[in-house]
Amino acid sequence: MFSSEIGPTARVALSPISRDVATTDHKSLFKGYTVTTLDRNHCSPEEDAKLVALINGAYKSERVTLAHKAIPTAHYFCLSDGVNLLACAGYARGDQAGTGAREGLTGSDCFIAPFAAVTDGQGYGKKLLQCIEKEAKSQGFKTLTCHVWNDATVNMHPYYRKIGFKEGDTIRYIYEGQPTSITRYHWSLYD
Repeated sequence: MFSSEIGPTARVALSPISRDVATTDHKSLFKGYTVTTLDRNHCSPEEDAKLVALINGAYKSERVTLAHKAIPTAHYFCLSDGVNLLACAGYARGDQAGTGAREGLTGSDCFIAPFAAVTDGQGYGKKLLQCIEKEAKSQGFKTLTCHVWNDATVNMHPYYRKIGFKEGDTIRYIYEGQPTSITRYHWSLYD
């Protein structure tokens, strides 16, 4: 999917999706950035607040709350410069994702949502997705699957198309009592 620029001695050690990430402290350097995993149920209030602020700021709406930590996922891949959180992506096995649009997701999907990055043209999101791809392959996932909210203030459709994800089906459902829809995007890890 993405050309990996990880050197031969560097290893992106992200917590396996099937294991409780709260029991491990995996960190590694990726081109000078720290890649970590974060479990919202076991992180500090400060870390959680930064994550929620980045996601909601990127979407310009409340997509994640401090109170509901498992919607749509409790686990996140995070990219930071040591001080600032630059990008994050929630992840779960597709059949375990806490989303109202779970139909069609399977255990072979690495479900990624929400995805957010500081938008200053530095490629933080791409760097993070490179790490996610590598980890998903090591865990035996067949596909990266992303959900794009069709009513989001920020249109993410062109981003996923540009980086090579294939547009899938649109699913309509009720979220917090309101009708909404997502479009699913897929990337096969073994093409």
